[in-house]
Amino acid sequence: MRSCLPRARNFLTAIAVPWLFGCAFVIRTGPPLPFVPASETVETECMSKLPYESGTGTLSDPYLICTAGQFSRIGDNPSAYFKLKANVDLSAATTVPTLTGDLDGAGYTMRNFSADSCLITSATGASIHDLVIEDFSVVNLGVSGLSASFLICDGASVNLSDITLRDSTATLNNQFFGGLIGQFGGGAAVLTNITIEDISVASSSAVYALAGGTCSSCTVSNYQIRDTELEGNPVTGGLSQFQSGDIQDVQISDVSINSFSVGASLMNVATEALIKNVSATGLTITALSSAGGVAVSSTQSTEFVGVTVDGSISGGASGGNLGGIVAETVDTDFLECTNNASLTDGGIATSLGGIAGAGFTSGNNYGSRFLSVVNSGTITSTGNATVAGIIGITTPKTLITRSVNSGALSTDTGAIGGLMGDGTGDLAIVNSYNSGQVTATNGSPAGLIGSQSGNTNVAHSFSTGVLAGATPNGLIGAGGSASVYASYFDSTRAGTTTSVGGGRAITTAEMQDAAIFFNYEDQQTWTVSGMAPPTLRPRDLVTNHTRCNRGMAPLGSGTLGDPYLFCSPSQLSAVALTTGVYAKLNRDIYFFGDTPISAMNGIFEGDHFLISGSAGSAYINQMSDPTAVLKNIHFAGLSNIDAVISNFDAGVIENIFVSNLFTRGLPTGFINRMIGGQISDVREFIEGNTVMAGFGGLISEVASGAPITLQNISINLDLNDGASNAHNVGGMIGSFARFTATDDVSMENINTSGRITLGGGSSKMGAWIGNVTAQIGARIEKSTSTVDVTGGTEIGGAIGVGGAFEIYDSNIAGDVRALDSGGAAGGIAGVNLIKLERVFFTGAVQATGGGGAIADAIIANSVVSGGDCFFDSDLSIAGTTTQCLGRTTAQMRVQGTFTNFDFTNIWNPPAAGYPTLR
Repeated sequence: MRSCLPRARNFLTAIAVPWLFGCAFVIRTGPPLPFVPASETVETECMSKLPYESGTGTLSDPYLICTAGQFSRIGDNPSAYFKLKANVDLSAATTVPTLTGDLDGAGYTMRNFSADSCLITSATGASIHDLVIEDFSVVNLGVSGLSASFLICDGASVNLSDITLRDSTATLNNQFFGGLIGQFGGGAAVLTNITIEDISVASSSAVYALAGGTCSSCTVSNYQIRDTELEGNPVTGGLSQFQSGDIQDVQISDVSINSFSVGASLMNVATEALIKNVSATGLTITALSSAGGVAVSSTQSTEFVGVTVDGSISGGASGGNLGGIVAETVDTDFLECTNNASLTDGGIATSLGGIAGAGFTSGNNYGSRFLSVVNSGTITSTGNATVAGIIGITTPKTLITRSVNSGALSTDTGAIGGLMGDGTGDLAIVNSYNSGQVTATNGSPAGLIGSQSGNTNVAHSFSTGVLAGATPNGLIGAGGSASVYASYFDSTRAGTTTSVGGGRAITTAEMQDAAIFFNYEDQQTWTVSGMAPPTLRPRDLVTNHTRCNRGMAPLGSGTLGDPYLFCSPSQLSAVALTTGVYAKLNRDIYFFGDTPISAMNGIFEGDHFLISGSAGSAYINQMSDPTAVLKNIHFAGLSNIDAVISNFDAGVIENIFVSNLFTRGLPTGFINRMIGGQISDVREFIEGNTVMAGFGGLISEVASGAPITLQNISINLDLNDGASNAHNVGGMIGSFARFTATDDVSMENINTSGRITLGGGSSKMGAWIGNVTAQIGARIEKSTSTVDVTGGTEIGGAIGVGGAFEIYDSNIAGDVRALDSGGAAGGIAGVNLIKLERVFFTGAVQATGGGGAIADAIIANSVVSGGDCFFDSDLSIAGTTTQCLGRTTAQMRVQGTFTNFDFTNIWNPPAAGYPTLR
């Protein structure tokens, strides 16, 4: 038999006792090692007086302890102050019944205590600090039903700080054990700067290295545990059984945990707890049932932040779940957590996940979120368990964002996916990918999701991993209602071109083509290099982390210094964002049909977090206050909505990234109707195969009302619906109607690219604006478009129907084509435009429908005023124009061609190409 209690320095002779898991546990029978005093000076100062060396028991004059006899007399004055004056040999000490005062170890060491239970029976409200405990031994093979510990049996509301426990052993029969506290007797506890090393504990009851029992509100910080072996039944852990409170800054190294049932490096159940900055290396966990790298289970708004696990975790020989961080989770957030540990089941496990084995939803129905988590560990089921890189089994409202699996995953016929294994209810995966091999020997491996029977949204996600199995599927193996946007899989490595619910199959070479991932270019989320598949940019969610209140009420008071902190969709609708109210996102949020914001008239800082999902007709029904601000938010993978904002009447929108808006499954504008306000620094990427009437990439309809400023707008479109006969379709604005003379409209640095392809019967289409019915002058300046526009009639490279519109210092380069009989196509406008100044066009124009169709290099059916307008006559050969000057390609690359262009402040001179805007 192997010994489960190594490094026991105070053992001279031993006997072997058969115990759990075939181990032989060593029980000390010989005398202790000789006591070595701290120094000769200290030793001579100790006179071994009784009851204490000296002192009056006050804070300023504590009782001084030098000997075992003096220590045993603490119970005479349990509420007093005590302080060690030297290292203390406790080989002759008796148990202290009660301590409610303060014990200051002064940096000295207590050693050589041997008993069948604890050094201190009860320490309710006590404070023990600055102490080293070593060479303690607890052996009890006969008494059952009691708690045991090296230090305290019952530690209600205890405060422990700066304590080191080392080189100690315990062998117990049916006794609940905690290294420093046998059980919490109620109340809060604070445990700070605790180190446990070189201890070995075995019991036929539950075993924890730090503290056992139930603590309703505990705080643990700066906890280290290393070189330790623990064995218990049914639960074994490195910290405590039940934790409600905060655990921060934990280092675990070379810890071995064996459990008859379930095991974890820290705890059994975490409820409404914060577990932050935990590092576990060299971890070995073995359990017959469920096992988790940090916790067996987590419930009710627990948060794991900055947790890393490395080592090996095995279990499931009698069922249960395995997770790199948590075996089972309910309504839990995981932020920047990493699992590098290998997971292996015993053949009968239910599910295995790199972060969580299985996830469930409580009556609160919040769901679990995995934000910026990574699995690189190998996960292997020797049976038919569900397996996934992030979470094995899920129930409603699970969100995975900015997350990655690179570990190899395998099972036989169980559901298996690179990120999620098998789920029911709503699931969303956004901005995430799998690069690990996924193997289902006799089953159906999938790049992202093994099987999902509920509503599924996948956006901006991909798989490059090898899929090995009988019937591989690129992204989703089997599912219910799936919506997949801008998501891809490497068909070469996957060995298939099929994926349930959607997803584009591309080759390995295309996976390294930046043009494929045109809509991933949010500078806060992705790096798209064109030399390899996109990679996620790092994001620090740990340093400035703030707890999330998962209830209806957000944290904060709504002021500038204490803004509301939104971390769930329900909070967005629960608080009125009225004038002067400050609010801030502190989580990625996914709407699973939740109620949107009715009105947003305060200051809403997105902090570059993500808002996604479906939320009725819009996320925000109205912005109407000139002081309202919406900024720094990423909207992506939106479905079943009409727009992000229904009505924008006034306010400021700035620094917004938008990708893939789908109204009831169709693409639409970011804003449904705008009558006034400012929009700046917006980037949009929109693709879809269905285009509806009134589509505008940024705004569906602009109406009269108040001044408008649009500045620094970038929109990339890939709309391909050859069957559509929609009208009023624009890359930026669908319909522009301004009739009031006091209207002030400024549009500057508007840049559109991509394509808009509609069928015959469509009309009034342009790369910037579809249809202008304005009766006053409005202008665009310092802007570009490279959108190819194809439709029925009234098709323009910039504007479909121009009206009273002016364009200054801009260039349009997309190809334009009218399909209808008698259709009109113009390089800049299909019909009507009032003025062009310092503008040029370098695309091709066609009107292929016959029957009097008109193709014009500039405007098909209009008279334009202005000057210094040019087009490349070598490209725009279909039709003639007297409205601008045609020049050859060679002439268009000479600065002198462009009279009155400002090449100092606005334009860059031609350099092996056309002029470009500065």
